[in-house]
Amino acid sequence: MPERSEIEWLEQLRALAGMADPGPWRVDRADDDMAMSAHFVARGEFRAGRWPNAHQVIAVTLLQSPNLALSELARQNANFIAAARDGVPRLLAEIERLFMQRQHAAESLRRILPVLVQQLGDRGETIESLRRLLSQLERA
Repeated sequence: MPERSEIEWLEQLRALAGMADPGPWRVDRADDDMAMSAHFVARGEFRAGRWPNAHQVIAVTLLQSPNLALSELARQNANFIAAARDGVPRLLAEIERLFMQRQHAAESLRRILPVLVQQLGDRGETIESLRRLLSQLERA
């Protein structure tokens, strides 16, 4: 079973994702003199190359005037932020699915191991391997 701190961290991530603006988010840049090619992440519909409504903007990763965000990786940062909107909940769901699958495998092995010991004896490489596997499943 995951450590308590790991479970709390996953719960915090799930809560943060639930509080964020709904997706999908998309990346664009405003190509005008005032914005100086600002890169941003926004939600909803807006014309490409133009500023969206201020309530739609999630993050600005390049803003040259004023010099507020000047990262050389502005586009890549914006792409990552936009992808995280849908990606984090999907990753959390996959972690939960894998955790449940591992629990099910451990429970199944716990039930079948005594039967195998009874049929094959308590010795042998197969039984030892299954015990090690069960131990790993229970610690993970």
